[in-house]
Amino acid sequence: MLKIKNARRNNQRQTNIIKYDLPLFYRKQQVTATEAQVIALIPKGEDSKVTMTDLARLASLDTRTVQNIISSAKKKGVPILSSRKAGDSGYYIATTEEERRRGLATLRHQIKEISAGIEGVEGADLDRWQRSTGFNEQLEKIMKRKREMKYD
Repeated sequence: MLKIKNARRNNQRQTNIIKYDLPLFYRKQQVTATEAQVIALIPKGEDSKVTMTDLARLASLDTRTVQNIISSAKKKGVPILSSRKAGDSGYYIATTEEERRRGLATLRHQIKEISAGIEGVEGADLDRWQRSTGFNEQLEKIMKRKREMKYD
């Protein structure tokens, strides 16, 4: 379970819990033919990865469709993981417990980042965010540099 602290609903502070236990509904389903096609293109093992762009091209599908297929396959129990390391990113099918552990650590980190984003948006002052984040000052600096470059 993942706690999201200080969530706001109806102007009241409360703590929400997000469970990521999968319903049995997903675990009992078999992969579809299209899912099988995409899964077959994903290399086994962390040392051999395929990027989303390459996977979509190989499957003759758009990236959004491939992302949805991967999400669905994961829910059905296919151990598809990914790495986001610069120069070594891509999808793979875990073949060892160590690969699974590293891949799950990446997913858990993503959950924390998404949760932090949710908290930031929930706590944002809709009327004063530009002032409180220094947005206006940074934008003015950018515009000033652009004007200076234009006249150089």
